[in-house]
Amino acid sequence: GGRITFSLSETANQALATLAQEYQASPFMVLLAGFAVLLYRYSGQTDLRLGLPLATRQRPETQQLIGYLVNTVVFVCRIQGQDSFVSVLSQTKQRLLDAEAHPDVPFEHVVDAINPERRLGQNPLFQILVNHQQITDSLAIHGWHIQSQQLDNRAAQFDLSLDTQQDRHGHISGFFAYASELFAANTIQRLSDAYQHLLCELLAAPEQPIAWHSLVNQDLADYHIEYPDGTEQVSYVHQRIRVMAQSQPHAIAIIDGGRLISYSELECQSNRLAHLLQCCGLRPDDIVGLLMPRTGDSVVAMLAVLKAGGAFLPLSPDSPKARLVQALRDAGVKQVLYGCPPSQDSAELSAELGLSAKILVAQEPWQLWLSTDGGAHLPEQLTLADQSDTPPNVVLHPDNAAYLIHTSGSTGTPKAVCVSHGALAKHCHAIAQTYAMRQDDCALHFAEFTFDAAMEQWLVPLITGCRLLMRDSLWSAEQAYLMLSKHKVTWFEMPPGYLAELAQWLVSQGKTLSLRACSVGGEAVPKDILVLFRQALGDIPIINGYGPTETLITPLTWTALPDTDCTTAYAPIGTAVGQRYGYVVDRDLNRLPDGVIGELALGGPYLARGYQHKPGLTAERFVPNPFLSDGSRMYLTGDLVRRLPDGMMAYLGRLDNQVKLRGFRIELGEIETGLLSHPAVQEAVVIIDNSTANHRLLAYWAATAAHDDTKEEDLSQYLQNVVTGLHDSGGDYSIKGVTAS
Repeated sequence: GGRITFSLSETANQALATLAQEYQASPFMVLLAGFAVLLYRYSGQTDLRLGLPLATRQRPETQQLIGYLVNTVVFVCRIQGQDSFVSVLSQTKQRLLDAEAHPDVPFEHVVDAINPERRLGQNPLFQILVNHQQITDSLAIHGWHIQSQQLDNRAAQFDLSLDTQQDRHGHISGFFAYASELFAANTIQRLSDAYQHLLCELLAAPEQPIAWHSLVNQDLADYHIEYPDGTEQVSYVHQRIRVMAQSQPHAIAIIDGGRLISYSELECQSNRLAHLLQCCGLRPDDIVGLLMPRTGDSVVAMLAVLKAGGAFLPLSPDSPKARLVQALRDAGVKQVLYGCPPSQDSAELSAELGLSAKILVAQEPWQLWLSTDGGAHLPEQLTLADQSDTPPNVVLHPDNAAYLIHTSGSTGTPKAVCVSHGALAKHCHAIAQTYAMRQDDCALHFAEFTFDAAMEQWLVPLITGCRLLMRDSLWSAEQAYLMLSKHKVTWFEMPPGYLAELAQWLVSQGKTLSLRACSVGGEAVPKDILVLFRQALGDIPIINGYGPTETLITPLTWTALPDTDCTTAYAPIGTAVGQRYGYVVDRDLNRLPDGVIGELALGGPYLARGYQHKPGLTAERFVPNPFLSDGSRMYLTGDLVRRLPDGMMAYLGRLDNQVKLRGFRIELGEIETGLLSHPAVQEAVVIIDNSTANHRLLAYWAATAAHDDTKEEDLSQYLQNVVTGLHDSGGDYSIKGVTAS
C-alpha cells in the first residue's frame, strides 16, 4: 500500500470550526460530509457506503477496560447534485449520531444477515474506510513522558481509507492510505488536492448546491484542451479545390476504375452542374438528396452542390423505399440527384415524394428530380454541356448548411446531423495538417458516402492536390493489396476491423505496402490489434481517429510512432484537432481532474449546427459552454473517457446503449424498438457479443402468448428488414443465424 499526507490551511481550519459550531456539528462531521461530496463528484454515484470504526464503550463496565473495543459500521449517504452542503452536513450528522447510538452489532453479523455477493480481495459492503481521532502531542503521567508516533507499515487493508486527526490547537491533518495495486501515487495525490480544494469551496459557500462548486483549481491553464479563439478565416473547401485546379489543371484528381478525372475536369464538371442546380431553384440552405453509387460522379455531384451554395444528403439507393421517403421528407429535400439507371422503383419513389424527374444529360444517365414549382419551366431533358464551366457566383455565410448525415436514434428513427460550410472548411484545413497531406500523396477513398468519414476522405485529399482512388467494391484482403500497390497509395483511412483483416493477410503472405501513414477510426482499437498493425505496416505513423458525427468527423487523434508505448487496453483517442475545446465532465457539467472517468464534451467552432428540424434534441445535446463566456456551445458526446498523465484521452465506453461495430454507429434501442413492433414479440433485448474476434450483435426475444408459434425464420427476415432500414450505409447487415431456446 501507499500513503499520501495532507494538512489543512489555517484559513480552512478556522472556516471548518466556524461552520461546525454554527450547525452544531463536530469537525469530523464536516470532514466526512466533504469527503462524501468528493466521492459523489468523482464517481457520479448518489448512494454511497463508507466504513466507520466506532468505539464500543457505551456500557459502564467497558469504559475502563484496556483493549481494542472498536466495531465497524456502514455509513450510508445519499447525495444529489442540487443538494447544498448544509443539507449534506445535516444528513451526515443525523446518520453519524444514529450509528454512534447503535455501535454494538458486530460487523460480521451484518454481513451474514445481508449475505452480499463476495469477491476475493474485496471487503464486503464497503471498500472505503474513514476514521478520525483527537490527538495529543504528548502526555506526562506519573513521571512517564508519552508521545504519539505515526507508523506506516505500507499495508492497505482497504481499497482506500481517509484518516484525519485534530490536535489540541484545532489543526486538522490527515492521510489517504491506498492499495497500490489499484491506484498510482499521483492519482491519490490529485484526490488529496481535490479534497482540500473542494472542502474550501464548500466551507466558503455552504448554502449553494454542491454541483456548483469546482473540483479543481480553475486557474490551471492546462486543464482542458484549449486553442485560439477560432476567428481566423479559412477558405471554403470548394474554393480550395478550385485553387488546386488552377495550379495543377492536368494533374489527376480522381481514379475511378479505368476512368481518370483531372482537376480541371473536376472543376468544370462540378461548375456546370452547380449552375444547373441554381437554374432549378437551389439556394443556400436548400437540401439536395443524392441517390448515387459511390463513384467519381458522386464526388462531382457533392462538390457541385457545395459550389451552388446548397447542402447534400447522401443516401444509399439500395435502401428500402419507405426509409428513403422518410429521410428525404424529414430533411425537406426539394431536389434529388439520382445516379442509377431509371427503374419502376425510382419512378414510384419520385412520385411518392411529389417530385418530377428530368433527364440529365451528363457523363452518365442521371436524373434530376425537382419539385413541381422548381421544374415546371424546364424541359424534360437537361444538358450539362449548355451550362457555364466557370464557378457560380454565390454569397455564403459560414453557418449555411454544407451537408447532412444520418446517425442512429434510440427511438428507432435516425436523425440528420447538419454541418455548416464554415465548420467543414476549418476542420478539413486542420485535419490536413494533422495528417501532413502532400500533393504527391495518393489517398484511398474507402468509406460509404453515408458515413461522415467519407466527407473527410474525399475533401482533404482534393484540397491538398492529391490523387484520390475510389474503392469500387468491398475488396478482399488480397484485392486491397493489389489495388493499393498498383496505384501506389500512400495514405488511407479504414475501420480497425477491415485493416486487421488486411494486416493479417500481409503478415501471412510476407507482403508490405508503400504507405507514408494511415489512419483508423470508427471503433475502439485493442492493444493487440495495434501491435498487429505495426507488424504489418512497418514504421509508418498509425493514427487513431475519434469523433461523433456531431463534432465533425475526427475531432481527436492519437498518433502511434514506432517507439510509442500504448499503456492502455485500447489505443487512446488522443488530443484535439485544430481549435477545439475538450472537457471531461460529470453529470452536473463540472470538469473532472486528470484520471477521473467522466463524459467527454467537445466545443469550439467545429461543431455541427445541430439535428435537422429537431430543435429540442439539438438543445439537449448541444449545450451552452459553461467554461467560456463567448456564448459558444459544446456537444455532450455520451462517451466515457479519462485524461491520461500525458494529456491524451482514453476511451472507456458509453453512457447509453450505443455501440460501434466495424465502423457502424448503432443504437441498440433502435433494433429493440424495431423488434418490438412485430406483433409476435412481447419483450426484446439486443447486446453486443465480444466473446469472439469477429464481434456481433445478439438479439433475444420473448413471444406473446397469442403468437408463440411464430417461426424463427419469419422473425429473422423481419429483423433483417428492420436493421437494413435503419441504416443507409450500404454495409452488410445480414442476419447470420437464429437459435430458439
